[in-house]
Order: sequence, then C-alpha cells, then structure tokens
Amino acid sequence: MPGFINKLGWQITGSLNLFKVSVKGGIPLEQIALKIPAFRSLYNHYINWVLRDVLTNKKGVQNSVLADSYNGVFRNDKYFKYKSYSPTRVIEIDGTLIWIKLQNGLQIGDIENIGSTFESVIKN
Repeated sequence: MPGFINKLGWQITGSLNLFKVSVKGGIPLEQIALKIPAFRSLYNHYINWVLRDVLTNKKGVQNSVLADSYNGVFRNDKYFKYKSYSPTRVIEIDGTLIWIKLQNGLQIGDIENIGSTFESVIKN
C-alpha cells in the first residue's frame, strides 16, 4: 500500500476491514449444529424457514463501490462461480439486495441498492 500512495499518488478515501455488531442472549444454534451432526439438518431447515420471505435465487450482488465511481472487482457469472466454494445467499429487504454468509454468525459481504432505505434494512 505505501508504494501505491507514496510512489503513484493514490489517495485512500477510507478503509474498513470489519464492522461487528455483537448480539447478546439467544441460543447458539450454529455452534450446537457444528457439535451435534444430527442437529445440522434441523438447523438448515430452520435457516431456510427464517429466510423464506426474503431469500432470492441470485448468486451474488454487484460491487457497491463501482456504482459510486470507485475502482473495484466486476462481478459476473464467472466471478460468482469462483466464489461458490462456500455457501452464500442473497436476501432482499425493501428492494435492497444483501449478500450474506451464515458462518460464525451472519456475515454481510456486500449490499446493492441501499440508497435511502438503510435504516429500514438494518432494522429488518
């Protein structure tokens, strides 16, 4: 990174490696499913039931930084096939597409078309 900034004159507009929101309480269903193989199938059915109203059949979402005229990776069918090594899903809330992974909690990979609906999407 120093070479890009100091030698090439690039500018950093911001950096975010991880944003974590801890949720207290609740039953650690994922950890139970990892420890008890017989519970995994039930856990997967539960996930599908919880996401049934928001789940889409998309493989991923477009790169959110490209829409803001920044450089980023163009995501096409080949890219989504490459990223299919781990199970991910796309959900839609209020017209916003959210690329998620249910591993070690809920991980959000990217959000497409968030616009002015940010608060309602986060609350849902």
